Amino acid sequence: MNRLFEVYSKGLYQSLNSEELINVKEAFQCIVSSNDIVSLKTFFKDKTISKREKLQTALALVNDDSSIEPFFNTLADNNRFDLLPDLFKYFVTYCFTQEGNIPVNVKLNKEPSDDVKEKISSFISNKFNKSMQVNYEIDASLIGGIIIKHKDNEIDLSLDNKLSGLKELLIN
Repeated sequence: MNRLFEVYSKGLYQSLNSEELINVKEAFQCIVSSNDIVSLKTFFKDKTISKREKLQTALALVNDDSSIEPFFNTLADNNRFDLLPDLFKYFVTYCFTQEGNIPVNVKLNKEPSDDVKEKISSFISNKFNKSMQVNYEIDASLIGGIIIKHKDNEIDLSLDNKLSGLKELLIN
């Protein structure tokens, strides 16, 4: 599936000029960070909704930006609207990677509040000496805490990791 995301992301990336790229990336970031992401995923996977309606909704999400309409038409022709909104998220990451600004992935057990997001962003800015894109992943299996990944670096401050370390200490 990642290969498919990469192919569509690369095609879209190469089809946009620099100004369009900035606008599309910002629009996709807003969509990905919205609270409606789950309902959007359900909507685009629903086989009872027509391609035309999905196309209209996709265009409305990006304020009817004509630069991205051919991309959405391609998704419609290939019956791949089911890739949305995950493709939006992948595209944003793809853009940052192309720009040499690889995003930081943060895993938590529940959706973080705005205050927590601000603290995480501040920590990341201090740690890496620059502002970076942060992707949040919710993993309900985590007992608590946070796992931060960037490139090959991982900071595991999860309770699961602490308990595992304690178990190892008690066994030995």
